[in-house]
Amino acid sequence: MLSEYLTHVGRVNVYLDPNTTPHPKRVGDVPCSLPLSLRKDEPVVAIKRADTLQVVIACSPRIQNFDIVVPWKALDFDSKREHVVQCSYCTAQLATFSSCRDLPSANWQELMDCWACHVDFPAVLAKNGGMPAFSPTEHMSYSGTSFLLFHPNSLVNSQSYQSDSPLYKCSSCQTALGIQDEHDVSESVRLDKSCILINGSRIHPSYVVTSELLTLRELNAIHKFCLTDQSNTLYVWCFTPYLPVTLFNSPKLTASFQQSPIITIKTFYAYDAPGDFDAQDWLDIKLLPSVFKEIKDLLELTTQCFPSSAQKFGFWYVGLLPRL
Repeated sequence: MLSEYLTHVGRVNVYLDPNTTPHPKRVGDVPCSLPLSLRKDEPVVAIKRADTLQVVIACSPRIQNFDIVVPWKALDFDSKREHVVQCSYCTAQLATFSSCRDLPSANWQELMDCWACHVDFPAVLAKNGGMPAFSPTEHMSYSGTSFLLFHPNSLVNSQSYQSDSPLYKCSSCQTALGIQDEHDVSESVRLDKSCILINGSRIHPSYVVTSELLTLRELNAIHKFCLTDQSNTLYVWCFTPYLPVTLFNSPKLTASFQQSPIITIKTFYAYDAPGDFDAQDWLDIKLLPSVFKEIKDLLELTTQCFPSSAQKFGFWYVGLLPRL
């Protein structure tokens, strides 16, 4: 079960066992540890359902936090030390780097196209030696929203993508760790932040995927995404981009996300395309098979945190994805 803080409407929903007696009459009776300033005698409304007791608490609306936190940005790495990159599945060493820079935002190419329309393009290219590119070197990598870009010489045995596949696989355990992108420079390899350790630390795939999802949502004003590993697809609707929740009696979740409250995205998701599906309203996000499975399992696990009567919204399942 959980409690959720709807910051934009000034409301907290707490889901309790339906046999909770006596019914809560004030905030002090409700096991809610969200960061709220409420009087203990604040009246509450208890709605008894067949499978849960839903307690609704009124509170002051709060400005939502619209900041998008990108994990493992360039400033997170000390340029005075060497950083070791390992496979998160078998801990085999993959690469080292001492310097890192952030790649520009996803709309950089659009800006370059606009610039090209307003200049004498061939002359400018000749003068500046071609279009600007972001090429990693042996000691310097680039950080994107969900990946790190390395020069092949930075990698163990200078390993690159497979000749017959766009995937980069760990030479030790053969797990796919990166997907080649057609816009990357030729001398580069992508490693997904979800699949690697840096100096022994790992970032949960949910933080990486939600960072990319929120970034694309802001850039494209689109709220619906197709998460795909090329074989399977999840249709995810970003319904509430900022939702603090407190979990209780959810040991499987709190083992991975110990802080409370957990900041999440409340999503509606489905395994099949909705009846009104229009590709123009959806954006594709390619995931590695292992990452796709973790996100799918997490959505299904968080669905179980809701009472059964709140686990679906029409065609959609309701799930949570923790975010930074």
